Amino acid sequence: FEQLLNEQSEKAPLDYLLQIQTQIARTFSLTAKFEEAHSILDRVEPQISNETPIAKVRYLLERGRTFNSNNEKSKAKELFVQAYNYGREIEAYNYSVDAAHMVGITSTSLEDKLKWNQKGLSEAEKSDDPNVSGWIGTFYNNMGWDLFEAKRYDEALEKFELCKDFYNTSEYERYFQIAKWSIGKTYRMLGRTSEALEIMTALMEEKAGVDKSGYTYEELGELYLLNGDTENAKAYFEKAYEILSQ
Repeated sequence: FEQLLNEQSEKAPLDYLLQIQTQIARTFSLTAKFEEAHSILDRVEPQISNETPIAKVRYLLERGRTFNSNNEKSKAKELFVQAYNYGREIEAYNYSVDAAHMVGITSTSLEDKLKWNQKGLSEAEKSDDPNVSGWIGTFYNNMGWDLFEAKRYDEALEKFELCKDFYNTSEYERYFQIAKWSIGKTYRMLGRTSEALEIMTALMEEKAGVDKSGYTYEELGELYLLNGDTENAKAYFEKAYEILSQ
């Protein structure tokens, strides 16, 4: 990003240059260097105007993400709501749906989380722009986990099934596997152990027997333990621990 900024500094519009700077700030917030991120955004803020609409919505998003990553949820949520409204105002829907999903993440109540995810989902579903419609799976996934955390497993399963259906293309293979894993874990919570085991075993076959994430190993350990197979459970828990402890 810094190289791009240097290359474009003399010829690109201000809106574009400010956008690059918001993404440089994002790299700092993602590595927990919050002061550095805020410092860059402090320099961007006074340059924003009606002539830099995309930079403005991206500034709001990245300032919000910096607060969110530093666990300042209320400040973050306020900025994400602004980004959502402004993104819709300027018809930059790829950013307004991003903002809606971030409001969902920073909301404290399940009702609010579901409401904002549904707002973003509705926006994504009516769009012909793949940069907007591509968010559909994210919203189903996030609603699924919000419901899962609330122990509303049947409703969570419905969202994960919709998520799997959306990602059922070669383009989204990794996300398709994650959706199947989510369904398998939810089956376990619903007591549907044999179905869960079938999904996790199939996932291991798809991964040629190697689970780099460790999460499928962990689920297999849980499932074998429920089935009374302590030997296999121990073997999978050890594999999971080796990865997840890092």
